[in-house]
Amino acid sequence: MAKKAKDKQKPQDKSPGLFVRVNGWASAAGSRLTRAQWLTVLGVIALVAGVRWGLVRLEDRVRRIEACNPKPRIQLVELPKWATDEGWAPRLTAAVSIDDTYAWNDEALLDRVADDFRASGWVKEIRALRKQGDGTIQVACDFYRPVGMVQTPEGYIPVDIEGVRLPEVYDRLSPGWIMISGVTGPLPPVGQRWASDELRAGVELTALLFDQPWASAISAIDVSNYDPQRRDARRHPIVLKTKQGMQIRWGSAPGEEIAEPLPAEKLRVIEQQLRAGTMRAWIDVSVFSHKVIGPQAGHPDLLLAGGANR
Repeated sequence: MAKKAKDKQKPQDKSPGLFVRVNGWASAAGSRLTRAQWLTVLGVIALVAGVRWGLVRLEDRVRRIEACNPKPRIQLVELPKWATDEGWAPRLTAAVSIDDTYAWNDEALLDRVADDFRASGWVKEIRALRKQGDGTIQVACDFYRPVGMVQTPEGYIPVDIEGVRLPEVYDRLSPGWIMISGVTGPLPPVGQRWASDELRAGVELTALLFDQPWASAISAIDVSNYDPQRRDARRHPIVLKTKQGMQIRWGSAPGEEIAEPLPAEKLRVIEQQLRAGTMRAWIDVSVFSHKVIGPQAGHPDLLLAGGANR
């Protein structure tokens, strides 16, 4: 049989623990210090504690000094040219105001301001946020550019070229705006795209008209007959209206033309008719025979084709 191995017992550590050792050292040191030395040690400890407390109080007082903690204010920089030319700069500047609870020395101040700009509904992207020594926060953003006003039961709502609903609702239109009428469906939240094919068609056409030198002559784009499911075959899908009351029968939405002139040709014909200065009841640019125009205002609604009945 194999012999049983004898259990080896671990030698016990009989040295004193850390606390006991430290306590012993302190006692030994204490026994060697004189009264004057003990007073010196206590004085140093009190001095360190006092300095620390004083620094905390000093920091708090410095934070309260106006020169070191100015009231934050917003300054928009690098504004796009259209914002100034089209009068939107004041509204963009007023879109975000500094909350009274915001402190200049708050480490999260720039994050708070960035969140406020994103929530405003005007901002596509924040490119830069910079704190200046006088309390100014410089903000550089890419903004949504309004291109048209959508007629809704709540009023006129600005929309950008991508169909994004922008802030503000107006009771009436200012001169120079193109109204998009006939849009159905629910309103999207501010900053969200309109889920409407009618709106999309109207915005695409508005974008084509927007930079035309004669765009101010157009007062409205009617897309009420755009939806194929409820379209009246006797009417054009999209119709424009001028400030003088002339109807422009546009036809299909841009990019959806079938047996129609391309948008560039339609725009050329419209400009030609507007430059002519003749007040017509209507013109039809959806047909290739661009000579098809309506009668002069106040005359019977006779078809004038190819100039034969002029």
